[in-house]
Amino acid sequence: MKQFESNYHIASLIAKNLQGELSLEESMQLEEWKKADSKNIALFETLNTEGWQKEALQQLETYNKEEGWSELNQKIINTPKTVPAKKISIKTWLSVAAAACLILSIGIVWMQINRTVSGEKRNSFSKNPINIAPGSRKAILTQADGSEIVLNDSANHLLKPQEGLNVQIHGGEIQYRSTATETELIYNKVSTPRGGEYKLVLEDGTIVWLNAASSLKYPTVFNGKERIVELTGEGYFEVAHNALKPFKVQLSGIGMVEAIGTKFNINTYQEEDNIKTTLLEGKVRINSTIQSSFLTPGQQGLFLSNGLIKLNENVDMNEAFAWKNGQFIFKSLTINQIMRQISRWYNIDVSYKGNISTETFSGIVSRNSDLSGVLKVLEESGVKFKIDEKQILVY
Repeated sequence: MKQFESNYHIASLIAKNLQGELSLEESMQLEEWKKADSKNIALFETLNTEGWQKEALQQLETYNKEEGWSELNQKIINTPKTVPAKKISIKTWLSVAAAACLILSIGIVWMQINRTVSGEKRNSFSKNPINIAPGSRKAILTQADGSEIVLNDSANHLLKPQEGLNVQIHGGEIQYRSTATETELIYNKVSTPRGGEYKLVLEDGTIVWLNAASSLKYPTVFNGKERIVELTGEGYFEVAHNALKPFKVQLSGIGMVEAIGTKFNINTYQEEDNIKTTLLEGKVRINSTIQSSFLTPGQQGLFLSNGLIKLNENVDMNEAFAWKNGQFIFKSLTINQIMRQISRWYNIDVSYKGNISTETFSGIVSRNSDLSGVLKVLEESGVKFKIDEKQILVY
């Protein structure tokens, strides 16, 4: 019964995802399930294509509920009476039937996946044999003396001790630990390439996740009355609380984001429409060159080109933090906006041919998917792609 309940729960999450009704917590549960097995990822991606959904629904329509009810009753009658029998209510049966239908639809699709002959595809993109793997944890650590260290999942180092500081690299993460109250102000920089992401723990305990094509410059030890770092690209911050020493993120030429202890995301990609800060927990103050404003949880602050700040109350938090949770969430985005994200994560250039549709697209795809899995979802909407080595042609 526990396995059934688990399957039903996952099936329910998938169904809610297809309807765009997942909460942030449910989205994280679904991501954990997908990461547990590559087959789960394949199943999830297939369920998000319109063709597979129609096919599964057609088979579900042939399911005879009366026969199902009769079969269930027969199993109950034939079950050994080790415990007093309980009458099953119509409400309970409907709940079980709903779960069965969900799981049946998933099972149908899963069988179809396993029956698919290698190389047999359903759209024009799939005829192209070239595929690109997703990004991974990798970055470059540049130390104060200019020396560089390659960071990735397999990199494990205990760097040469600096005065008052221990630095350890382990399992795709770099950690700074201060061993003194005062030391010389020394800066390091972690930079991710396109197709990379990385996590680091600063000396004060603040955790930072860097998205692709991003960098963070920071002091190895925070001295003085402020903790100041500098960000380019995109980063998610979980700031260690210290009311006496505010944490500030400098956005070069744009402004600054100030927090005492909080969780927030900053997107500073220059090619995007706006530089934006999205607050998950706590409270931050954002400062442009001419204006200052506070954010509360669920709000987003936009740095406009004229130096003003615009507050956005209608924020999809799942979308704002999707990259950190291992997802692409496209919510009413144009193909150009979508391809900018794809270009950064898969380290591939994008070009366009002909009149490209200006309509918007919505959907959810795992960032752990190969590029073909993402493009297949988009092709269901009528957009065509061609991959030539490290370039995508959109037409």
